[in-house]
Amino acid sequence: MTCMSTALVDYANYPFLRGAATDLNRNGHPTWYVYSASFQSPNHSSSVNAPASPDVVPIALDGLFSKQSLFKRRAQEIAWAKRCCAWLDTSRPGVVLASNCPLEVLRLLQRWCSRHGAAFVMWVQDIHGLAIKRILGRKLPVVGHLAGWWYDRLERRLIRESAHTILISPDHQVLALSAGQHPERTTVLENWAVLADHPQRPKDSPWSRRHGLDTTANVVYAGTLGMKHNPGLLLALARSLSASSPQSRVIVISEGVGADWLRQQIAVAPCPALVLLPFQPFAELPEALGAADVLTAILEPDASLFSVPSKTLTYLCAGRAQVAAVPLGNSAARMIMRIGAGMVVDPADVTGYTATMVGMLADAPRREAMATAARVYAESAFAPERIRAALLDIIAKAAAVRVAP
Repeated sequence: MTCMSTALVDYANYPFLRGAATDLNRNGHPTWYVYSASFQSPNHSSSVNAPASPDVVPIALDGLFSKQSLFKRRAQEIAWAKRCCAWLDTSRPGVVLASNCPLEVLRLLQRWCSRHGAAFVMWVQDIHGLAIKRILGRKLPVVGHLAGWWYDRLERRLIRESAHTILISPDHQVLALSAGQHPERTTVLENWAVLADHPQRPKDSPWSRRHGLDTTANVVYAGTLGMKHNPGLLLALARSLSASSPQSRVIVISEGVGADWLRQQIAVAPCPALVLLPFQPFAELPEALGAADVLTAILEPDASLFSVPSKTLTYLCAGRAQVAAVPLGNSAARMIMRIGAGMVVDPADVTGYTATMVGMLADAPRREAMATAARVYAESAFAPERIRAALLDIIAKAAAVRVAP
């Protein structure tokens, strides 16, 4: 097994990847964890509150990140990538694992690896080219389709020229193979959550009491609520519960486009059951999820082709039943049904989503059985030693590709 130093570049700063880097270091494999300190996400507080470490490298821009402006956002992503490459110049890792990075960032990182003889591993979390083609193509029919075509080609080239490709779903293997990547240079490694970061918490907690949610029947959505989600489902559920179940609440813990849309809707027509909260401090997330009777995730039908909702994995650690409005073919939906951790409904079926949620809130024994199944699965599938072994195997394979004659 190689001891070549590794940089895990996780632009979006996900705690489970930071945890993986920490675990590799503790077990003798030198690993830097590099992330964007400017990108605003639910994971930001996990780094703000984490202890300083020489193995953790925050790289920041000079100004605020412009998430809503496509052109400024692209320029900032390129600027960040250049700063990251400057850091790589001084540290010279032998392997670079790049995850949750925009395609422009990946392009510059891969070029750096090519110039310096490092192994580049592309960790495909979302299929960006297809997402841009679908979403931007609807907003800007001509320009959007051209941008989608260009990014699709870029993504395929990045995959093809990587020393190794990590896929979070077997559904993504078709993309890797069609891009020209060798089958032996791909590994399916499904995402996970860090059990130590997500202990089970009771419903009655300081957090739930502080927000007046310790005695209500609660549905909790926590995480990003953006273009690939449908906040209208949450609003429809909350309006239904406001009329039929005054002691029920739909708690949305999010910021950005979807949360702003919900806020605008209830400003026009108030909805007592809907509670909007900003992203919570990372240390309080277990209590926030523990306040739920049911947890929920949403993914639009089109987005299912290029995305897997990672929040479902954190939900498993919380030991709560979940209702996922996710296409049945999505790997997250298959996992939830396979292990008996919740229910899956068609995200286009608003009536079915509401009815399923109402039925779940009324069936405590069923919720308890699903909650137990969720936590049992998480304790087995998210074991650190299993993740570590998989990553070390990938690092060794990638390094071998780069040093092969």
